This record gives sequence, C-alpha cells and structure tokens, in this order.
Amino acid sequence: LAYLKEVYMLFTAGSFSFSPAEQLNTTKAKKVFCVDNGFFAAINTDMKKDFAKKMRNLVFQHLRFQWGKELFYWKDKAEIDLVLPDGYPVQVAVNEGEIERAVSNLFYYLNQHNQPRGLLVSWNKLQILEENERTVVICPLWIFLSKDENEVRGYGSD
Repeated sequence: LAYLKEVYMLFTAGSFSFSPAEQLNTTKAKKVFCVDNGFFAAINTDMKKDFAKKMRNLVFQHLRFQWGKELFYWKDKAEIDLVLPDGYPVQVAVNEGEIERAVSNLFYYLNQHNQPRGLLVSWNKLQILEENERTVVICPLWIFLSKDENEVRGYGSD
C-alpha cells in the first residue's frame, strides 16, 4: 500500500475529527481510493456491483484534484463517506435506499458537529432538505462535476 501511495496510484482518507491530535491517530483505519477508476475494471469486471464504489471514487478524485482538498471520513453511530478539513460532509449514494440512509447519516453528523450544511452526491436526484436549521443538498453527479466548489456549496442558501 505504501508503494502505491508513494507513486500516487492510491490515496487514503483518514478518520475526521476537529481535534488535530485525533486526526493524527494512526491506529484508526483509513479508506483507500485509486487515482483512476480504470483500475476497478482491471481487477473486477462486474460493473453493476461496483458502480457505487466507482461513483464514490470519482467524487473523491474530484474533491481531491479539482477542489484541492485533503479528505477524511467520519464514523460513529453513522458514517460519512468524505469530510473536508473544515468539517463539511459529503455523502455519495446511487439508489433510493442508499439516499435515505445517507440523508439520515448527514443530518446526524450535522447535529453532532453543529454544522449547517452537507452534500449528498446522487446519480440523478436534485433536492434540498431542511431539518432543525440544517440543510442537506442532494446534487446529481453531473452537476457536482460541472460546477466549482462555491457553486456546489452554495446551493439552497438563497
């Protein structure tokens, strides 16, 4: 794993915390992402089974390379796929069941960390949900990939 990270074929996301000391905790597991979704095809030909993983990996790549962000994940009673350094959570979900669970996890995270907004990247759904002065924006993948960070983070704040 270290060699693949060294040649930038793999990237990792550590566990998120607002405490820098906790973020440096190396005993917590890291999530692994590859630099190119083509690697999935090279090791596994079942495209439907891995579609959600590929989409999650694509969102990671976009956040890492287009938004220039170091990325983390968060896991407690719920799990958040990706968290930006400022605590902004990003979930990825493909089907309706995943979307419902991801929305629930986002609101849990937002309430736990007193964050106002979160993002759910979906395959084709666009919706803004509000609960207890917290906002979750569900954004289709194509919009997420075609807009800059400020536009995506600003949806629903008008």
